[in-house]
Amino acid sequence: MTSRPAATRLCPWVLAAIGAAPMGLVVGRAEAQEAPQRVPVSDPSAETTPLDLESFLRGGGAGWTAASVARLAVATAPSIVSGRAQRDAAQAGADRALQAFAPRLTVSGRYTRLSPISQPNLFAVDPAQLAAARALASTVSDPSARLLFEGNIAGQEAQGNFTFPVILDQVSFDAALTVPVTDLFLQVLPAYEAADSAVAAARYQVAARASEVAQQAREAFYSLARARGALTVARAAVDAVEGQEQIVATMVRSGTASRVDLVRVQAQVAGARVGVLRAEAGARIAEEALGTLLHTAQGERFAIGEDLLAPLPRVAEDRDALVAAGLSHRPETLALRRLVHARGRQGDAAEGSRWPHFALAANLAVSNPNQRIFPQTQEFRETWDVSGVVSWSPNDFFTGARLADEAHALRSQAEADLAGLEDGVRMQVVVAFEGLRASEAAIEAARTGVAAADEALRVRTEQYRAGATVATELVLGVAERARAQLDLLNAALDARVAYSQLQRAIGADGPYDEAR
Repeated sequence: MTSRPAATRLCPWVLAAIGAAPMGLVVGRAEAQEAPQRVPVSDPSAETTPLDLESFLRGGGAGWTAASVARLAVATAPSIVSGRAQRDAAQAGADRALQAFAPRLTVSGRYTRLSPISQPNLFAVDPAQLAAARALASTVSDPSARLLFEGNIAGQEAQGNFTFPVILDQVSFDAALTVPVTDLFLQVLPAYEAADSAVAAARYQVAARASEVAQQAREAFYSLARARGALTVARAAVDAVEGQEQIVATMVRSGTASRVDLVRVQAQVAGARVGVLRAEAGARIAEEALGTLLHTAQGERFAIGEDLLAPLPRVAEDRDALVAAGLSHRPETLALRRLVHARGRQGDAAEGSRWPHFALAANLAVSNPNQRIFPQTQEFRETWDVSGVVSWSPNDFFTGARLADEAHALRSQAEADLAGLEDGVRMQVVVAFEGLRASEAAIEAARTGVAAADEALRVRTEQYRAGATVATELVLGVAERARAQLDLLNAALDARVAYSQLQRAIGADGPYDEAR
């Protein structure tokens, strides 16, 4: 919104085109006062229908509206695609954090080939002693006693030759299950809540981008309507000064006007035509800007299908209520609030990493040979164990403190950003609200001005027909009516821009699908 007069918002060349006719009429007025006996010259251009901007402002049935261009801009904006990708990345992070609640299961398999070794003899026996024992046993006369004696000697010899088997090929399958009991509450839960808040913040950021893109498209659409309206007025100004040129030329030929008046009017005609060319360039630029936002084919024309004079929805809330609505519903503020919460929970997770960790661990091993079974045999045997593990590291204590400090600093930054954004939202609401009120009042004033210009033009036309005034006064009336209609154009578009800005400022211009 701006407090500048409506006319100053137009391109300078349009103002020059409209102002050309009145500036060149000073001499005509003076001569009319000095020579009231002048006879009016009959000229068809004097009967030309004045510019009617009403049909332009009312739209032309099928065509584009601010709402339709906003929807297409949101659907094709690259920034929205980028925002969706960031949202999907945040969602993937939240899903990963959720998986941390599940116990950790690790399954592994291993094949090992051992190098050959020589096993020591656990029951070493001196061969000389065995030979002496056998000789002694042979001297025993009792057969039973000799048999028992020889059996003992054979057993000792067998023990002396015993070695444990060496199995060089080993295969094992292991499974380990770990439940981080304390980490579930001190780290996993805060980290998941932080990730979930980050997802919500990313969704609101996409909605904020969509709101911004939609507002840019709406304002570009209204800028196109303003440029085309200014072009219409500029062309009408050319028609007016060209009619003035014909009248003055006729008067010069009849000897009732000087040649210098015709030269001045011809210069005004040339300037007005240049103004039209510049206004056409402005309209083309505005159309290209809208086409770029909508990503349409180059050179596509946009028909204005919105009734720019239709009454806007009434804003029933007062300014304070609108400010409160903006602070509560604006997607940018909602995104930052969720981000503040995420930063806080990240700090909690970092704090939780500093303290001792308690976990339950269970292991299952199926091995061939199984190392826990003695003596080893070449077969698969299973064993298991369950443990309660307490661990703590001084490194984690100090590292967690630094991570917590970092998270708390980021939260403070997000809180400051939120406070600054709330100030900005408050000002946006106030500016849009006051601008809308001023524009609505300007519309009524412009309507009154158009009615007054219409009546003045009607009176001057009657006076010209009755011979009570000169043709220049008629052309001046046409230009004044164009100015009045230009004021109405600016007031109508200013009101619609202010209304769309107010709706965006209070977060009521959506919802957009990206926010869901």
